[in-house]
Amino acid sequence: MRAARPAERGFTFLEIIVVVLLIALVSGVMVTRIGARTAAPLKSSARFLSAELEYVAQRAIATGHAQRWVVDLDGQHFRIEQQVDPPEPAADGGDAFDLAAPLPPDEWEPIPDHLGAWRALDENSIGIDSVVIAGQPLKKGQAAIHFAPDGGADPADVWLLDDENRVLRVAVTAFTGEVFIAEGERGAS
Repeated sequence: MRAARPAERGFTFLEIIVVVLLIALVSGVMVTRIGARTAAPLKSSARFLSAELEYVAQRAIATGHAQRWVVDLDGQHFRIEQQVDPPEPAADGGDAFDLAAPLPPDEWEPIPDHLGAWRALDENSIGIDSVVIAGQPLKKGQAAIHFAPDGGADPADVWLLDDENRVLRVAVTAFTGEVFIAEGERGAS
């Protein structure tokens, strides 16, 4: 009987198992990285919106006037508006017959810089799916998240949706106006 030479023996079962496990490990890491990379635009848009809403809250505190973030869900664009103060009567009491109609108490105007112009998210694959204000979901028309002069707000959620139906929620906390990003399913808020 002839003994097998070392070159003719082949692989042991243990070596095959180790190679298969290494391939599975590398594949798992690659799939995770690819999935994270494709969700990056959604997370980036959520961070952008979160920063914008925080800015509106801080602007309300700094100016001492109510501010709001307005979104047009049909057109997928948004802007920042400020509350207009009603005109004050003349200090000298002179013009007693002012025939100009007083402004309504809840009149708004865009802020006087580029943030007051209608803008859209930078990423075309991301959309604002809905806005939930005080528990009322809106999918069409305009919605506004109001920030009081102390920075407080009513509870609100802005749901972002990407092309692969992944969602992220940008939430505004009731009273404090704190803004945060939350992952999860709709209806879990």
